[in-house]
Amino acid sequence: MPKKAQTSIEYMIILGTILIIAIPLFYYGLSETTNRIRINQADDAVNTLAKAVDTVHALGSGTKKYVQITIPKGVESTSISEKELSIQIQIFGGKSDISASTKAVLVGNLPTKEGNYLISVEALDSGAVRIGSYNDTDYPIITYTSPSGTINYQNVILKANTNENANCKYNNTDQAYDSMPDSFLGSGQTHESYLFLATGTYTFYVRCRDSVGNTMPSSDQITFTITSAGGGAGGGGNDTLEYNAPIVTIFSPANNSVENQNRISFVYNVTDSSSISACNLVVNYAAVQTDSIVIRNQPENFTRNLEIGNYTWSVSCTDVWNNTGSSQTWKLRVNTTLDENLPIVHLQEPPNNTIRNFWLISFEYNVTDITSNISYCMLHVKPKQLDSTYSYKDDSPTKGQTQSIIFPLPGGNYTWSINCTDASSLSNVGSSEKWDLRINTTEGAGAYITSCAGFCGFEGLRDGSCNPNQNWCGDNCNLPYSSSHDCYAGDNASQVYCEATGFGDACCCST
Repeated sequence: MPKKAQTSIEYMIILGTILIIAIPLFYYGLSETTNRIRINQADDAVNTLAKAVDTVHALGSGTKKYVQITIPKGVESTSISEKELSIQIQIFGGKSDISASTKAVLVGNLPTKEGNYLISVEALDSGAVRIGSYNDTDYPIITYTSPSGTINYQNVILKANTNENANCKYNNTDQAYDSMPDSFLGSGQTHESYLFLATGTYTFYVRCRDSVGNTMPSSDQITFTITSAGGGAGGGGNDTLEYNAPIVTIFSPANNSVENQNRISFVYNVTDSSSISACNLVVNYAAVQTDSIVIRNQPENFTRNLEIGNYTWSVSCTDVWNNTGSSQTWKLRVNTTLDENLPIVHLQEPPNNTIRNFWLISFEYNVTDITSNISYCMLHVKPKQLDSTYSYKDDSPTKGQTQSIIFPLPGGNYTWSINCTDASSLSNVGSSEKWDLRINTTEGAGAYITSCAGFCGFEGLRDGSCNPNQNWCGDNCNLPYSSSHDCYAGDNASQVYCEATGFGDACCCST
């Protein structure tokens, strides 16, 4: 065989060997990447929804928000439990649950089919939050307008309330929504605009558009007549008409401040010869908070939670004659991530469905938190036969360590749990599971803790007895109160003796 042909065959053999090794590795790497993308999509879906749930829950009943999520390929099931969203996905040859917790009780459903979805998240009157695929094509409906009829003031607050979150516009001529030049303040369900008008009859045309683009096809009307000159709905009846804008001064946080906390107090002062109708906190050039009770010539403040990032802020104020003045615009840097993580609380002792023969109980638990320290924890013990609940506050819990709350209970059946509040600006609350407990004796019936019988009962055992002349338990005492200690057998000291109570004697306790 020619040498060149032999060399070519050898190259082909080598190339074939490389391909045999490389192709499986390539497909494995591709599969690994695909699986990782699917996991990230599922994780992003549940966490995006959980944040939206906490937002609408905090804003209150009727608040609705829409979020875009992606359901990846291979989803076996989705579930919404009491305070948890979960997606079960087929991955790496098995099933994995990807979950996120919320502060609100949840109702509704999630899709399982692969694809992109616009999901509605709505706070209900019951306090729960409803999650569901979005299929709303209804435009907003105006449920209330003001003023109407005859009024005797010129400082007018034009109002329009809607049945869902929306942006609203108005004009004194009927036009399409996009053509109307004047916008109401407020993107929720309450919308206001402050006007100063001469005497006469007015008709304003109002149209609204919801957050996904459904727009009212025709206008509602606000019609009223002003019969005499005067102050207004904002309290200007005793103010003399003037046209000077309020002077607004901001104090803190100082310009170019760096804050290492999320809860920011914005302090300002407003001076004017007339009463102030309202002041707005403006963050990143958008009004985010309104105060309609403002006292002139003294420090006022807005308090707001901000996520990590760079911000501009200012304050604008409007007096009862509709004169508006604004402060300087200052810069602010927030250096910490807003803590939206709930404390995680686990119960430890007494175990679920425990029966105790002693009335003084040591409730033990453990609490952790990813971001913040724990401010306090609350023990809640509910008698099953009563509507009342016993509660006790632990003001000094330590993260990651077993905590104990000792609490006396009369005989009966109970359910107990612990909830803990972190030290973040949001005061996030995490709750444990609920465990059942039965107490067979009532305080005063039986021994106190300073006796062996009481000591054994406190440990959840029974039949405590004393050995006054020795620190070791006698033969045949069944089990000691601790599984790490055993009974002494005769004169052979090979067994570990029962632990002393601290009262001078050793206690032999049996189960």
